[in-house]
Amino acid sequence: MKANRPEDQADFAEKAYQNAMNSPQGKYLNVQDAKINYSEVMLMNHPFTTGITSAVSVYPVLGGAALNPCIALALYNPKTKALLIHHEPLLDGKKLQEFAARVRSSTNDMLHVHVIGGVGANDIEEEFYKKSLISLAAAIASDKNMRLKTFDILNKPHPSCFAIDARNGRLIRGSSNIATGVMDEEEYLLDCDCADNSDFDGTAPEYLKSKTLF
Repeated sequence: MKANRPEDQADFAEKAYQNAMNSPQGKYLNVQDAKINYSEVMLMNHPFTTGITSAVSVYPVLGGAALNPCIALALYNPKTKALLIHHEPLLDGKKLQEFAARVRSSTNDMLHVHVIGGVGANDIEEEFYKKSLISLAAAIASDKNMRLKTFDILNKPHPSCFAIDARNGRLIRGSSNIATGVMDEEEYLLDCDCADNSDFDGTAPEYLKSKTLF
């Protein structure tokens, strides 16, 4: 039943947040078990950056670093094996819905959602973050085409550096070796944006001739 009254919406959002926080911790593989090459990895360690990749990209493994207290939002389409990760200090439900609307394009494929970050947030920051994260959890729970796979934020155990392999959707725990491979935005072969408005045009080199990314 859809919540229409403001008090019902607030109750729904709070329950969605609690359910997300009570969900199991993400299953992170180490680099060795994930069987990836460092040359396949591209990490973002700057806020307000969006990266896009896919299983056929030069860099099929995309991730976020320096998640302290920044938060990364990942949307993965297991059908097309396309991956988007957005990295910024604070995320909310509206931001997620904007990204979801773009990456879905003309289809309604199921998107796997990962929310990771917020390392070292103090009590004041945690309360501030919680309001936005409640909105984020509610947006996921209310969308039948989103499946929450990971919600490891704030004091819930999680790495400060992670990656996702677009070829199989596996979560990978960052290591010192991966962290040294971080490149600046202008060096990305993917189409990433570091503008404060966090806009991106939804393309990557491998998809310039394609009408849809996801």
